[in-house]
Amino acid sequence: MARRHRNKLPPFVAIFREMLQGSAWESLGNGARVAYIHIKAKCVSFEPMEISLSYKEMERIMTRQTFARALRELEQFGFIKRTQRGGLYRKRNYFLLIDDWKRIQPQVGKVTPIQVSKVPPVRNSRQAFK
Repeated sequence: MARRHRNKLPPFVAIFREMLQGSAWESLGNGARVAYIHIKAKCVSFEPMEISLSYKEMERIMTRQTFARALRELEQFGFIKRTQRGGLYRKRNYFLLIDDWKRIQPQVGKVTPIQVSKVPPVRNSRQAFK
């Protein structure tokens, strides 16, 4: 006779209260929150490890543009760090979950993201021609 696991929880994604109450989480958009939960769902241990989540996997939930914007937002606010950028030659995106979001201090009126990536900012096309 097999054992029954009556009190067993279904698989879940753990997000700590400290993060939910932080000013960085509150300033994230809904797309970035959903993307973070899906990235965190792929994490199977507490050890820091590279996690891969492709655009193709997220297409059933959000558009590619929304996912790209969510990844930029998560990286700016210090929730993830991109360790390998996918694209050509069939490479995948690899992410590392980091805790830099704890360094963001709330300011009066708005929260400013931290600078974690060394990618130059995108110029506005109107500024280029002035």
